[in-house]
Amino acid sequence: MQRNKIHIVYGATASGKTDQAVRLALAAPDSVIINADSMQIYKEIPIITNQPTEEERKGLPHLLFGHRSITEHSDLTKWLHEVADTINEQTRLGKKIILVGGTGMYLKCLIEGVTTIPEIPREVREGIVAQILADGLPVVYDNLIKLDEQSQKLKPADTQRIIRAYEVVLHTGRSIFDWQKQPNKKFFEISDFVIHYLNISRQKTYEKINYRFLKMLEWGVAEEAGNAGNIFDKAVLSGKKLSDLPAHKAHGLRELIAYTKGEMSLEAAIQKAQQVTRNYAKRQLTWWRGWSLGLEKQLEIVEYEVLS
Repeated sequence: MQRNKIHIVYGATASGKTDQAVRLALAAPDSVIINADSMQIYKEIPIITNQPTEEERKGLPHLLFGHRSITEHSDLTKWLHEVADTINEQTRLGKKIILVGGTGMYLKCLIEGVTTIPEIPREVREGIVAQILADGLPVVYDNLIKLDEQSQKLKPADTQRIIRAYEVVLHTGRSIFDWQKQPNKKFFEISDFVIHYLNISRQKTYEKINYRFLKMLEWGVAEEAGNAGNIFDKAVLSGKKLSDLPAHKAHGLRELIAYTKGEMSLEAAIQKAQQVTRNYAKRQLTWWRGWSLGLEKQLEIVEYEVLS
């Protein structure tokens, strides 16, 4: 490993990223492993999010794992600033940096930078969603076009992009397409990174996902989900919305919470949880193929074939 590089271990879920990150760290003294998974930040759900155990960590420093509550709202912007600060601090201390995680968009934005669109208050988006529910998407799309003619580029049925374009123009008075023409805010240079990609076949990752979920049940994931469900219920009673708590979307968690509440059989919960996780892995594999096409000319990619 090169001393001055930021090393990223990336691959689909269940591909063996934790083990690979630890192997790299053991081979390079003074390494720290930093989390780059959007769900492994939550302390109450370490099993369902597959956070590295103490045994798996091999005594190595692991940062930004399990340091937030599932009742907190976290997002890309918060993570980017937190991880950039952590990388800079650890670099000043002379540490070698290893990032590990499967949240591709987080890593993409860390490497390439992000647009300088100001943060949009949550109330703006909530108002747009309420308008869609009341008047329908076509009406909202027409209203968007009146404010931002460039948004005619969007497909009339593309709900998420319409909401995003609408909230940007409402809050900033400028088209999202104008914002996107501005130079990205960069945290690091692309050449600062080396990506260690775990190449695993779709069939193999599906098999590992199914097996891992059954092992999670042995490790107590149902009890973990029941506790998380109780915490979410209390948060809702205190006035919070589940839609504002990203941890609620952890793959397999909602199915297990439904099981603990008697709303779903264990067999159905297992099958559904395995399915949603396999679907996620499929998206990860597809995303990597698209994103990595032009990367090799800009940074080093080390590929590992995962056979077992």
